[in-house]
Amino acid sequence: MRKFLFIAFLFSGLMAKSQQTPQYTQYMLNYFAINPAMAGSKKCIDVKIGYRAQWVGFNGNPRTAFATISSRIKFKKSKSPYSHHGFGAKVEDDHMGLTGTTKMYLAYAYHFQAFRDFKASFGVYGGIQQFKFKVGESNAFQGPDPAIHSVNSKIIWPDFTPGFFIYNEKMYFGLDARQLLLNKIKGYGVEGDNRFKHHFEFLAGANIQVDNRISYLPSMMIKFTPLSVPSFDFNLLLDYDDRFQFGLSYRNTDALAAMFKVNFLEHFTLGYSFDLTTSRMRLGSSNTHEIVIGLYTCNVRGGDNFSCPVFD
Repeated sequence: MRKFLFIAFLFSGLMAKSQQTPQYTQYMLNYFAINPAMAGSKKCIDVKIGYRAQWVGFNGNPRTAFATISSRIKFKKSKSPYSHHGFGAKVEDDHMGLTGTTKMYLAYAYHFQAFRDFKASFGVYGGIQQFKFKVGESNAFQGPDPAIHSVNSKIIWPDFTPGFFIYNEKMYFGLDARQLLLNKIKGYGVEGDNRFKHHFEFLAGANIQVDNRISYLPSMMIKFTPLSVPSFDFNLLLDYDDRFQFGLSYRNTDALAAMFKVNFLEHFTLGYSFDLTTSRMRLGSSNTHEIVIGLYTCNVRGGDNFSCPVFD
């Protein structure tokens, strides 16, 4: 019965044009996984590995794993000291109930001086995504059901995500659009209503320096899809000496979260967040866990290696 409910939930979500992409509580620690314009924001190689288990204890709960790598490249023939290029790659595996998607992307970004005190970057993710359905574990309410036929269990299509980012040492703004091609899931749902929808994400944040060691990092992310309820994430982190960060996050549609991040051994970071569910899903499960591990070839305590406060 629960498996059937998850199938119904998935297709009703598609038809209602609701959220179809993974969400992260620690978007500040893995923003390149969301916006390709962040590729090359650091002067060194940046590797991230993360895992999110949402609504732990609920049968068929959403689970997301990802890995990213990005770096800055400046060609020798480049004449401008104010511009550079960024390259990267991302792998993301997302599962809920009997369904799942695996995405593999390459990213490119171009950074340039936009205003006197601000830099800007344009980027794009290009790759493929695979939709998977566990046919062997499914039970149709009234069979045979062509929507769960084994021929349609795996689908691969191209996908693109453009992004824009503007930043200086004190503040930043970003915008990206996921699922740009509006790919269609052939053989599933109602014809004409079974396409993936555009998902837009806007980010804004700042670095408020209190003294030489303490600073506040407020941020906000707005996620919206046409004809759906927007999701607002509000974060407030306290940073101590570029060593520790901890704070709270609130999501209007789902959760209140606590999180922390620690920099260690000069080249590593570890972030963890715990979401306390505030929506009706709390009746089945109230816990969500997310962990993000970072590896850098430069010193993680900032300095000249970081040109944007999103990494402080």
